[in-house]
Amino acid sequence: MKKSFFSTVVLMAMAMLIFTGCAKLPQAEIDSANAAIESTRAAGADVYVPEAFVALTDSMASVMESITSKDSKMFKNFKQETEKLLSIVSQSAEVKALTEAKVAELKEQVDQMMLAISGNIDAAKALIGQAPKGKEGNTALLAIKADVTAIETSLGELKTVAGTENYFTTLDKAKAIDAQITSIKTELEEVISKFNSRNRK
Repeated sequence: MKKSFFSTVVLMAMAMLIFTGCAKLPQAEIDSANAAIESTRAAGADVYVPEAFVALTDSMASVMESITSKDSKMFKNFKQETEKLLSIVSQSAEVKALTEAKVAELKEQVDQMMLAISGNIDAAKALIGQAPKGKEGNTALLAIKADVTAIETSLGELKTVAGTENYFTTLDKAKAIDAQITSIKTELEEVISKFNSRNRK
């Protein structure tokens, strides 16, 4: 009886070892995790939330390293790695959501800045009409008008590329254009203020 029981236990133990030893790679989960990561990359995660994306790819690399290490052994069990792969899929969804939120935030900043630039262009045009004339004044105003026209063209080009390039680049361009038109507007306001001040004396 004891011998029979002992034999049964040994057979069960061997069966478990064979089962775990023949464990297959969690290929479906690996493919799902890789697809999820590529989806976040396609959404721009590597550009807009680089730290979160690097953490995601590091997690995947760590899991794959563990799988490779275990795969070379006779007895292997990928349960822990499978759970981590499923977690990476969830993590990818979170990173993608963060990316979309960042894109929306930057797009709003770009839109607001383009509105501000447009308003400053209109203001600069009105100030040119109020600026003092005269030989030297006319020459300067012609140069300023040309600058404002160039800025207006740059704004049109910016509107064309918005959404076709990453929003960090678009925002940097918008900031540069805004600085140019703000400088011109400020210069005109100062010239008009000084001219009006002299005329009141």
